[in-house]
Amino acid sequence: TFATEESCKCHIACHNTQDIQQVISDFLQKGAPYLVIGGGSDIVFTEHFNGIVISPLIMGIDIVSEGTNSTLVRAGAGVVWDDFVNWCIAHELWGAENMSGIPGHIGASPVQNVGAYGAEAGDIIKQVEAIEIATGKSVTIPAEECYFAYRNSRFKEEWKNRFIITHVLFELKSEASPNLSYSALQ
Repeated sequence: TFATEESCKCHIACHNTQDIQQVISDFLQKGAPYLVIGGGSDIVFTEHFNGIVISPLIMGIDIVSEGTNSTLVRAGAGVVWDDFVNWCIAHELWGAENMSGIPGHIGASPVQNVGAYGAEAGDIIKQVEAIEIATGKSVTIPAEECYFAYRNSRFKEEWKNRFIITHVLFELKSEASPNLSYSALQ
């Protein structure tokens, strides 16, 4: 996002889980140095990166199920976070609206536990789908195992470099329920 003139040895855009599994098999399991980035809004390169930069650009936002007051929505890791928030608003689904304007992609939301104005991604994440780098297998991780905390999760700490996130399943409210707990919103 800072548009620096730095470079890397190789950049690979992955548009589906099979692309990610192929990169893992061809490079990561063989020890190639790598870095996974989405939109790159939280990183500044100051020199050439002599490794592979992997961008999980899996797109799509789909309603998985609708209940009485909750709707499960699955979004690809490459969806821009603010586009997701706007999609939720357009579909009258509540829970993400306070987090409008946050830079980055869906795939980073469980890593950083992004948040703003009294709301955090961890409040609405139901589960995270990822590829485990050591095995190349797809895994589904329930939100309670992610240990979401203020701007933190297991993905950022003990699970760093263990998974590449492909999709996130969000549980949103179907009935209007604005979160006005943040003092500036009150």
